[in-house]
Amino acid sequence: MPQKQNIKIDSIELDPDNPRIKQFMTMYPELTEARMLLALGAGSDYFEGGGDSPSAGSYGRLKKSIRASNGIIQSIIVRSTGPDTYRCIEGNTRVAIYQELRRESKRKGEPTDKWDTIPAIVQDNMDESEAHKIRLQVHLVGNRQWNPYSKAKYLWELVAHHNMPKSKLVGLCGGDKVDIEQSIAAYQDMERHYRNQLQTDEEFDPHKYSAFRELQKPKIKESLYSHDYTEEDFAKWVIDGKIEPLNTVRLLPRILANHEARKTFLRTNAREAKKKLDAPGIDDHLRTALITQLATAMVERLHKLDMDGQNEIRNLLDTDEFACLIHLRDELIELTSDLQTP
Repeated sequence: MPQKQNIKIDSIELDPDNPRIKQFMTMYPELTEARMLLALGAGSDYFEGGGDSPSAGSYGRLKKSIRASNGIIQSIIVRSTGPDTYRCIEGNTRVAIYQELRRESKRKGEPTDKWDTIPAIVQDNMDESEAHKIRLQVHLVGNRQWNPYSKAKYLWELVAHHNMPKSKLVGLCGGDKVDIEQSIAAYQDMERHYRNQLQTDEEFDPHKYSAFRELQKPKIKESLYSHDYTEEDFAKWVIDGKIEPLNTVRLLPRILANHEARKTFLRTNAREAKKKLDAPGIDDHLRTALITQLATAMVERLHKLDMDGQNEIRNLLDTDEFACLIHLRDELIELTSDLQTP
C-alpha cells in the first residue's frame, strides 16, 4: 500500500532510466551521480522542459519556486530498494533541486533541515511494469512532459528492450498506434542515419527530432524515395542546415518535384527553395487576407466550378500548379488535426 511520508534526501538514488538522464548519458560511458544531476539541469537548463527547443531557465524557475515555498507541494514517487533506501521514479528534478539547495545552505552556514527530507509517496512492492506506467502517465501525457526526443526514446526502449506490446502503450498513453509507431520510427531514423554521420556525440542535437518526426509522414518518405534520395541524404541535409526551419520538411515533396526549387534547395536551403515555389504576382490583398476569408472564397469558387474548369485542373496533373492543390489539402488536414489536439 503506497505511503506518504518525508524521507531523507540522502536515502534516494536518481532513476538512471529517466529519459532526460539517458539522453545526456549517451555522451558519457560512465554513469555518475554528478553527471545525472547535470543531465537533470543542475548547472544547466538545457535538458529541462518539453518542446523542440531548450527551455530558457525552467530548472532555475522551478528552483526559485521551491526555495520561495520552502519545499514542494506535490510529492515525488519512489520505489523502496531496501531498508531506508529508495529509487526515485517520478520527481528526479525536484530531488536534484533539494540536493542543490541543501549544498547552497551549507555553504552559506544556513540551516539545512528543510532540504534534508522531501515529501514522497513510497511504493514498497513496485515492479518495473508499474514504474513504466508511472513514467508514461506523468511524462508522456501528463503536465510534466519530457521533450519529444526523450519521449520517443523511452517508447522505443519499452518496445525493444522490455517487450511491451504497442497495444498496451496505446492504452497507457491515450494516443493512437500510428502516432506511437511514427514516434519510434523517427527515433530509429535519427539514431541510424543522423547520429552515425556526426563526428562526436556532443554534436548530437535532440531538438532536430521534429524534422525526423515529419519525415515519417508517408508522402514525404515516398517523395524522398521517388527522387532517388534516402534517409541518409535527409540526415545530411539536417546536419548541413538545409532543413531550416525544421518545419520546412513538409515542403520537401514540392521542392523535390520542382526542378528550380530542388536546385536551390541543394545549393542553399529549404527557406530559399520555398521562394521558387511561391506563385508570382499574388495580390498583396490575398497575402494579408484572413485564413477564414480565403477559405470562404475558395469554397465559393469550387461550388461554381463547371466541367470546363474541372478539365482545366485535370490537365494540370503532374505539374507544379497541381502540386499546389495537393499541398493545400495536406496543409489543411495538418491544421485541422492540430486544432483538434487538446
